[in-house]
Amino acid sequence: RQWAQRVSVALALLDLLDELENVFEEPVHLCDVKPEHFGISDEGKVKVLDLDAVFLKSYLDKTMTGNVSCQSHADCDFFDCKGQCDLIKNQCINGVVNNNLQVVCEKILYARSGGLPFNLPGLLTSKHLNNRLKSLLSKCSNPTKIGRAHV
Repeated sequence: RQWAQRVSVALALLDLLDELENVFEEPVHLCDVKPEHFGISDEGKVKVLDLDAVFLKSYLDKTMTGNVSCQSHADCDFFDCKGQCDLIKNQCINGVVNNNLQVVCEKILYARSGGLPFNLPGLLTSKHLNNRLKSLLSKCSNPTKIGRAHV
């Protein structure tokens, strides 16, 4: 029963992400993703509770690249919205290069650090998790299998 509830919440969260990607004229990015920033309505819909770091893609792209100097990719990040550094010119380029699904997979569905030096289990992690779902969650969190999901 508990697993079924967690899966139901995960599916509702994916529905929200789909809306953020497709309902508006451009994608809406969640740049500060934490479990406590979401709530669930009586109808089972996931709602964003903390809107301090929610932005349209065009705004993020301008903000993250506008004459921002960098030494590493992390210098171009805006919370969970990842940027990219041109390591030759030392300038942030390309705006936001990850998406909400990657962040939610990494920080909520698969595992989350919560600012701690260790990971807590995510919404879809379980000792009974089959290898296929574990692999899918890992790929969703970090599609390129390197230190940063977008490089």
